[in-house]
Amino acid sequence: MLEYPEKTDISSQYVEKVCMRKLIRNRAQCLDCMDIIESIGRHHFTTCKCYSDETKTGIFIDGGQCYQRSGAYDFSKFKDLSEYEEDGMESL
Repeated sequence: MLEYPEKTDISSQYVEKVCMRKLIRNRAQCLDCMDIIESIGRHHFTTCKCYSDETKTGIFIDGGQCYQRSGAYDFSKFKDLSEYEEDGMESL
């Protein structure tokens, strides 16, 4: 039988701040090849120049300003450079 992690209690204030953030620039930097990539459209899947399934290196991002999806073979090599509009809320 599957075991699920216990629910964590997230304060409503934190949730409100996160929900108010609007993604205005979806980009990241690969710390292996130093490539900076940006997703500019809803389904604009983009990878760095060293991304390879064979060598298991690199990063990707997707979603433009609609959503933020990212991945990496090694997240220690992933630097998030995304920018948000806070809509009057203080930064997290």
